Amino acid sequence: MNCTKCGAELAPESKFCVICGTPIAQPDVTAPVAPAAPVEQAAAPVATAAPEKEGFKIDVNEVKDQLVSTVKPLWDKVKPFLSNKKVLLGIGVVVLVLLIASIISVIASGSNGYVQLKQTTLPTTIDGEIHFVVDKKALSDTIEADGVDDYNTSLDGKVMALTTDDGVLYVLNGKKLKQVAEDVYDFEISVSGKGVAYVTKDEDTYTLSLYNVGSGKSTTITDELSSMNYVIAPDGKSVAYYVENDDDEAKLMFSKGKDPVKITSAETDLVGMSNNGTYIYAIRENEEGESSLYSYDTKGEGTKLGAISTTSVRFNDDHTQIMFYNEGKTYISTKGKEGVKASSNRLSLIVAPNASSFYDGNYTYPVSNLYDHVYTATDNDTTSVWLIKKNSDKTVKLVSKVSNVTLDESAEYLYYIYDGDELRVVKISDGDKATERYVKLADDVDAYIVTSDRKLVYYYSDSSLYSTNGKKGGRATVVCNDSIEGLAINAKDVVYYIVDGDLYATSNGKKGSKVLSDISGINSTENGIVYAANEDSIYATDGSKKPSKVLDRE
Repeated sequence: MNCTKCGAELAPESKFCVICGTPIAQPDVTAPVAPAAPVEQAAAPVATAAPEKEGFKIDVNEVKDQLVSTVKPLWDKVKPFLSNKKVLLGIGVVVLVLLIASIISVIASGSNGYVQLKQTTLPTTIDGEIHFVVDKKALSDTIEADGVDDYNTSLDGKVMALTTDDGVLYVLNGKKLKQVAEDVYDFEISVSGKGVAYVTKDEDTYTLSLYNVGSGKSTTITDELSSMNYVIAPDGKSVAYYVENDDDEAKLMFSKGKDPVKITSAETDLVGMSNNGTYIYAIRENEEGESSLYSYDTKGEGTKLGAISTTSVRFNDDHTQIMFYNEGKTYISTKGKEGVKASSNRLSLIVAPNASSFYDGNYTYPVSNLYDHVYTATDNDTTSVWLIKKNSDKTVKLVSKVSNVTLDESAEYLYYIYDGDELRVVKISDGDKATERYVKLADDVDAYIVTSDRKLVYYYSDSSLYSTNGKKGGRATVVCNDSIEGLAINAKDVVYYIVDGDLYATSNGKKGSKVLSDISGINSTENGIVYAANEDSIYATDGSKKPSKVLDRE
């Protein structure tokens, strides 16, 4: 039995993934959105860690215009401005006070240090046409095709690359749809969404091209591509790839669209690269069959980052950091330097609400620094949470024996189910004191959702849905005393669940009221949109209690 999100192996009858905390579908807990439609593939359930499933394409979060970088604390941006004496002399006291007040207000509003989702796009096939639901609206543009073969989005979710079942590549930029190429065998969209590398196949010839999303033009890179061994930079402006020509010499090449540069003739497995080819990450085997991770630059100089026992790696948002694993241990390399051990376990980032990860064969986490965040690690079927500080000797174990782990929107509090059923919350800054300073919120919990202000926690227990204080627990209120299917929450903290095919909504911890009939499933996206669906229609809402119909499936 495996997790549907991260692929982790699970014990039989598991209710939650021990790695990412995702609820495992069960008759009385969750239900997919219209099983035959792809809606559920793009909409990720609330209160889960970063999804990690090969081939599973998910809408993901915000990206900067030039390159992807995490939302930084505003003080870091304003501090140099305020330290300039000439600037200070030109600013009145009242203006300065208002400026500082606005900074404090924005910081307090919940900027959590993660790249945020801008747009959710759901492709769904109806009677030979692919339709797109963008946030809460269905686009008028459609694609004539029997189905979707593959798709992925940029980190902010605003650009989607998609191939149809007959190999036609399309790019949806915001709400503008454009056909890019036919006979497409494989593709990778960049983290920024500004470029798409794709491979076309003609008999035994594989041609690699680079598509500029802004200009709408494609550039042929090579028609001697060796297998699918290629990667695209986060900004979408360059690619690294392998060619194998008539002399059967494999060569690692780098190109920004013209005048390719040879990097090395060593045989490697490419896993990623940073902008401008500053760090080209590849795995090499020695004569004894031992694998190591290397970082190459465009001059062909390689640096051994460390031994690696799996091809699975993780990146920060601009790929200047890479997390890799060797014999169950986790290492982090920064700017092409030798990897530093971060943990004696294999780590997986816990992603705060409103943020998501980018999948391109490996994963890009929506943070600019892989340090100073919380991760899960599993050892002998026991999952624990660790705070990884800048120096590995400051790695802090927060809690253990956990499942269904999630952060609040400020990424300051950690919610989790302890020992299989007890819902707890700890403050991350408590560090190694967190275990003893936990607050118990409820017992016998199967699933839960936390509101954005932490005012309430809704939890499912013993075939009933309850609400309780999200900061200190206490007396619980019965929201629904029937078995429910699914839990979802929108941007206005309205919670949804299904009872006997009817959709109910609740807010402020009160008893739910029916808002729609004949609903087969619900899901929520990272930016707070709740989708409800059945075989006939798709509904959406991010504010009002009653979702509005956005697309007919008939």
